[in-house]
Amino acid sequence: LRNQKHPNLHRVIRVKRKGWRDKKEWNETLYYISSKKLPAQIFAEKIQQHWGIENQVHWVKDVVFQEDNSRIKDCAIEARYEVWDLIRRLQRQGLTILLTTHLLDEAERLCQRIGILKGGQIVAEGSLDTLRQRIPAQEIVIIQTQAEERAIARATELGFTHRRYGNDLAFWLPEALDLKEIIERFEGISLDSITRQPVRLEHIYIEVTR
Repeated sequence: LRNQKHPNLHRVIRVKRKGWRDKKEWNETLYYISSKKLPAQIFAEKIQQHWGIENQVHWVKDVVFQEDNSRIKDCAIEARYEVWDLIRRLQRQGLTILLTTHLLDEAERLCQRIGILKGGQIVAEGSLDTLRQRIPAQEIVIIQTQAEERAIARATELGFTHRRYGNDLAFWLPEALDLKEIIERFEGISLDSITRQPVRLEHIYIEVTR
């Protein structure tokens, strides 16, 4: 398939559905488009999986977000905060919100309980404070230095666990230290910069999905 408006379009999928609602038979035909070059069987499995999720969680549709019809093009940041405000208002009304997101800061701000998935399985679950107990640190320090091996060796002597977050060299501090005390712990090692962070959900996510 080739289309000037949709140059990456490779598949048009037609799905026929039928069933019974309120003792009446119904039929409908749905159409999907895809940029993937997959066989019909794979598309059928993925579409059925999507319906399976809907059938399990859509017992009562108190709120319809019309996610399939929503296309945020402009003012994305403002729209994001508006959605957050809506979710908080619904929570205050006593509604339970099931939020699925890959934005970890969003989960931190909005969720009272958080579940982390890996390979379709929940590998960690609980409040943010409960999940933070998986990392035995009061804060996380990111250090830039040309002498990384020496810094890691010093941290090991001090009992600081070290981790790599991307290209960042980080250390878990088991106790709260002020900046002067951190510098003293690495005395004799040239430090280019020091960044201090609380234990965030992103750190927990990386740890439980290793």
